[in-house]
Amino acid sequence: MSGQSVSGVKNVYFMRHGRALTNTDYENLNYDEFMNFMLKRHDPALHIERNEITIPVKVDVIYPSSSRRAKESAELIQCHLAHPPIIDDSLEELADEVEFAASILSKGEFEERGGLKGCRDLILERWFNGENVESIEQSIERLNRLRDVLLKSKFSNILIITHGWYLRLVCLCYTNKEISLKNLRSVSRLNYGEVLRESLMYPQNLYSHDYENLVNALLNRRKGVSMPIAITPELSSAKA
Repeated sequence: MSGQSVSGVKNVYFMRHGRALTNTDYENLNYDEFMNFMLKRHDPALHIERNEITIPVKVDVIYPSSSRRAKESAELIQCHLAHPPIIDDSLEELADEVEFAASILSKGEFEERGGLKGCRDLILERWFNGENVESIEQSIERLNRLRDVLLKSKFSNILIITHGWYLRLVCLCYTNKEISLKNLRSVSRLNYGEVLRESLMYPQNLYSHDYENLVNALLNRRKGVSMPIAITPELSSAKA
C-alpha cells in the first residue's frame, strides 16, 4: 500500500457504542444469548442515557458501524451537540465489530469457564492465532484501510463508533503498542459510550505504513521472532 502525504491536522476519536441491554451485563448472559451477540444474530435497540456518552468537544462527522446500537449512538450525539455533525454510513464495513465464527467458543467451554468472564482470553487467543473467520491480520488490514480513508477526509474532527473486541486492536495500534496476545488481553476495555482518549494527530507529510510489512512482522512474532508493530502514522522526512 503506497503512502500519500496529507496536509493539515485531524483529530480522530474512537467510541464504543452505547449500552444495548438494560440492567444486564454481558458477563451474566447465558451461552445462547452471548453467541447471539457474537455472531450478530441479535441487533438490539439502544438503552442509554445521554450522560453515559462522553462526547468530544467538536465533531464534524460520525462514522458508525452497521449495528443498530452504533447508529442510534450516533443519532443521540447528533441531537445533543450545538453544531450537529454529519452521520455518514459509508465506512460501516471498516468500523464493524470483528466477525466471529460459531466455532470460536463451544457451549461446553463457556459453561466450564463460568461464562464470558472466563472465556475472554480464549476468544482473544483464537482470534490472534487465526482460528476464526476473520483473522487478526484481516482486522489489521481493515483498520489500516480505515486509517487511509480518514487521512484523505475533508473533515478535521472525526468520530468512529465501533465495538469492544475491535477496539482492543484499535487501542494497541493507535497508542504504538506491540500487537501481541499479551497486550490484546491486558488492554483496558472502554465502557459503553466512552471515547478512546488518544486522538490521532495527522500533521503534514504523513505516510502510511506498508500493510505487508505489518502482517509479516505479526507472523514473525508467532514464529518466535520479536518485532514490535503498530499502525499509527509515521512522520516522514521526505519532501511533500
